Amino acid sequence: MSKSNKLVMGCDDAALEFKNELMKFLKDKGYEIEDVGIFAKDDATVYPNVAERACRIIAESGFEKRGILICGTGIGMSIAANKIDGIRCALCGDTFSARLTRLHNDANVLALGASTRSRYAEGSACAARSVSVLTMLYCVSIPPPSKYAFVMSTSFVIPSSLLTEEG
Repeated sequence: MSKSNKLVMGCDDAALEFKNELMKFLKDKGYEIEDVGIFAKDDATVYPNVAERACRIIAESGFEKRGILICGTGIGMSIAANKIDGIRCALCGDTFSARLTRLHNDANVLALGASTRSRYAEGSACAARSVSVLTMLYCVSIPPPSKYAFVMSTSFVIPSSLLTEEG
């Protein structure tokens, strides 16, 4: 695996079980996980502190590590994470969004909602977990954008080779 196999994960009390499931899955797939908490359901640490702790570690790694932050909806974690310089956190609920946020926006942190995950797969808990994990894998495995030029007024990507005389 590439450098992106190093992840920092954190959650609040609404997402502890979900975080632990995803961490186990990712460790089994060879990812190195640094868990910044919470570690117990009765932990009083609030999500902005978890998000800041995780994002500081990512920044201190020179952004070689990526992050996954999980709270009830994912909204609070994404807002808190995006307050840290250099962090580009995206809340994603599907693989298409997760893939494009890496390709177009070079997101380095993925926010997920533990309470909303059943909506990812029309109510099936097992399918929801699979879709969420797939979303994560897309987000952390895609290399950052380097060979694309973006046209801001449209919704498509033009490969930079098409914009050069050689292409």
